Amino acid sequence: MARAKPPCAPPAPPLRPTRCSAIAVGIHDLRRVIALCRHFRLPALVCINKYDINEAQTALIQQECRAEGVPVVGLIPFEPAVSRALVARQTVVDFACGPATDAVVATWEQVQRTIAGQAP
Repeated sequence: MARAKPPCAPPAPPLRPTRCSAIAVGIHDLRRVIALCRHFRLPALVCINKYDINEAQTALIQQECRAEGVPVVGLIPFEPAVSRALVARQTVVDFACGPATDAVVATWEQVQRTIAGQAP
């Protein structure tokens, strides 16, 4: 006598979008990374990419950084040429993406000064 096949498992329910805003998730991630740096006794520095897309959210990130005592060492503006640089397999600095390139260079210089012991 042949056995009947067991029924297949029911399909998983569809994923539902969360009600968390992107900034809430970003702040949560920022806090986690800061806590991780502190756990390992590593300094933390923050650079905000595409800061000019939503300046209110940028202000919230900066406020959180101040509250945590973490310096913001750079603000990189949105620049469409950055995507073209990536497609061309070039860095933002090599592709010369205008203000974004200048901001990346300034951020890197600030990171180097901070590592060398000069306050940001």
